[in-house]
Amino acid sequence: MSRTAPLDHIMFVVNNLQATQASYTRLGFTVMPRMTHSELGTSNQIIVLQSTYIEFIGDLANARKRIADRLSPRLRFGDGITMMCLGTNSIHDELSRLTCEGINPDKVQSARRTVSLPSGSIDQTDSHFFYTRNPVHPFLSFFFCQHNRPDLIWIQDFQTHPNTAEEITGVVIVSDDLEADRAYFEACLTIYSTSQKQVSDFEFYDWAEFPSIYTSLLTLTDRPAGFTCGVKVRVASIHACRSRLLKNAVTFIDGNDHILVSASVAHGAFILFHE
Repeated sequence: MSRTAPLDHIMFVVNNLQATQASYTRLGFTVMPRMTHSELGTSNQIIVLQSTYIEFIGDLANARKRIADRLSPRLRFGDGITMMCLGTNSIHDELSRLTCEGINPDKVQSARRTVSLPSGSIDQTDSHFFYTRNPVHPFLSFFFCQHNRPDLIWIQDFQTHPNTAEEITGVVIVSDDLEADRAYFEACLTIYSTSQKQVSDFEFYDWAEFPSIYTSLLTLTDRPAGFTCGVKVRVASIHACRSRLLKNAVTFIDGNDHILVSASVAHGAFILFHE
C-alpha cells in the first residue's frame, strides 16, 4: 500500500541552533550551514539524507506571530519534534483534498531561504507548504510541502555523513489516545488504521503498550500527551556508525545490529541507527 504523500522530513524546534548543530555533529551527521526563511523569520539547519531530511528550526523570537504561535508551545517540553512533513508534487490539490476531509488546513506559504552552496555561490530555494493541526494532540501534526528546486535541498556535498547515515526509515509516535487521533491520521496518511502498529514510515503506540526499551530513552519529567518521540535512521555501516560515536564520546546503547541514542542526547527524540 502507498500513501498520497511520502515522508519528506521531520521538524524539530530547538532553543539553540548552535548547540543542536554541535550535538548532531558529534552524532556523526553533516549539518548544513544556518539559513533564514525569508518570509517566515525563522532560521533553520538541516541534515540531508537520500530522499528525506531532518530540520531544526530556531530563532522563534524573530518569527512571524502565526508561525511562532504554532511552533513555540513545543518548547515548553524542551527541544523536540513538533511536526512531520509529507511531500507532494501538487500542493494545492493536497490542500483541496484535506479541506474536503474537514481538516481545515492553513493557507499555502513560502519557505524560501537563501542557500550557501559548496562552490561559494548563493541561491534560493523554492518550496511551499501548509500546516494542518491535529485537534487532539497538536504535536502529532503533519504539514505538507512541495519543493520546486529540490537540487537546492538535496545537495550532494552535504549528503555524506561520517556515521554513514543514508535515510530516515521510520518515526515512532506515542499517544495517550490513538483512537482519538484516528480521523486526523486517516485524512493525512490515507491508509492509517488504529489496528495497525506500523504504516510505512510511521510506528504507532499508545503509552500502555510503549516498548520498555524506548521508555528508557525518554528522560522526560514533563511530556506531551502525544508526540513523535523517535527517529529510525538507516546507515551504510553500523560498524562505522559505532566507531564514530565512540570517537566522539557519545553515550549509546549497543544492540549489535542497531544502536540507540537517547532523547537527552539528540534534543528531544531518540535515534535508532540500523543497517
